Amino acid sequence: EVLRRLGNIILQGIRRADFPARYGGEEVAVIFPETSIDQAAAMTERLRADVCQQFTASGPKITVSIGISCIHEPDTVTASELVRQADKALYEVKRTGKNRVGRSA
Repeated sequence: EVLRRLGNIILQGIRRADFPARYGGEEVAVIFPETSIDQAAAMTERLRADVCQQFTASGPKITVSIGISCIHEPDTVTASELVRQADKALYEVKRTGKNRVGRSA
């Protein structure tokens, strides 16, 4: 139920050109084409806040930790590196307090 509701919130909060996908057990990936890392950070922060608000209003309290990366970063030139950098940012967020958006370095 949580994943279904989360999926609906994400679909309502992204643009038509964006591509969301379930990525593992409780992880979701969203590709934001032609979007700077600053724009992606703002978009994902809004999604994070929307999810937390809607679940606080009705249902279990959840946290949303997000890691983002950008294909235009100097060391991120392949899809696998893009995912690796986002995953690294995600685990740094989880390690330092959760319920935030973190960027690849």
